[in-house]
Amino acid sequence: MENLRRAIQFVKKFSCEFEQRWQDRDCQHLFVRHARTAENDGRFLGQGTNPGIIPFSKPIFPTAKIIYASPARRALETAARLMPSAKITSDARLSEIDYGQADGLTFHEFAAKYPQIVEQWNQGEDPPFPGGESMAQVSRRLENFLATLSGRSCLIVTHNVVLQRLIVTGK
Repeated sequence: MENLRRAIQFVKKFSCEFEQRWQDRDCQHLFVRHARTAENDGRFLGQGTNPGIIPFSKPIFPTAKIIYASPARRALETAARLMPSAKITSDARLSEIDYGQADGLTFHEFAAKYPQIVEQWNQGEDPPFPGGESMAQVSRRLENFLATLSGRSCLIVTHNVVLQRLIVTGK
């Protein structure tokens, strides 16, 4: 019961902070994660793996004038499905984290192969994935992208870690 109470408090606080950071924006940027793929099964699915999406019924986003997407197939397919008549601008800064040699591994496989990195995470550190990126590097890419957005509303199709960084940094 105590865990549920803490979770509810966290969600309320997060919601309040999120609204405060975003309510004064003069334009809207709608970020969405790409649609599910057959490979969204617990493996690290980064830049090295490029599956297509599982078809879904599409909502329409009529207010977006511009659509940006990660160059990954799953993001581009999602963008095209969400706004079939829009011109999609592919931007590598929206790519999923580069998992490097961890791409395609499950967490258990990764932990067995790279226990020192898991230990660093447990200590609150941010090491890069072997041959890949750190969270800070993804944040820098995202901040660079956000700095270039125009004042017009847009739809942005990206990935899990990029969205996590957006929420954590509050940009």
